[in-house]
Amino acid sequence: QGSVRHGVYVHQGSYMGNIANVWSRNNGDTGFVLGGGCTSLNVTASWGYGNTNEGWAINDLAYSSFSAVGADNNRNGYYITNVRAVTFNGMGHEANSRHGVYVAASNAIASGAVYPDIYGLSIVGSYGFANATSGGGYLNWGTVEASDGRTAQVVIQGAKDENSSVAGSFVAYGTNTR
Repeated sequence: QGSVRHGVYVHQGSYMGNIANVWSRNNGDTGFVLGGGCTSLNVTASWGYGNTNEGWAINDLAYSSFSAVGADNNRNGYYITNVRAVTFNGMGHEANSRHGVYVAASNAIASGAVYPDIYGLSIVGSYGFANATSGGGYLNWGTVEASDGRTAQVVIQGAKDENSSVAGSFVAYGTNTR
């Protein structure tokens, strides 16, 4: 809480771990940083709040799950890149200055990744409220984008955003798409 950099930092090949009931707030960078070739992480009932950058930065992570997690009052609620078989079940994001959820695949992001691109990202039950508070053309619920011939394969079920027309279930798959 109130760290100069990141609140929780799990990186460089960590596996078979649990994060539960953690509130990472008011950090000078990101609330939770997870990735760097990590696998088999189970995250429950945790919240990234009031961080200068992302509530959650998830990069280079495989076969892991998130349940009942939140991200409020950050730059982006969730910034997700380079994942394989990652599931969110019950995700909330409110009052973030940019996107509630930002999923991205590009050559620059994939450079050096163990798991480049995005395959098998599943978001089940997502609620957003009052995101994109900074203006600037950010989408309230969020964005899934792929560029430079990279792939983003995402399934979103049961999404609802109170401040836009986003409601329902969606499949985003492709290269060079937004």
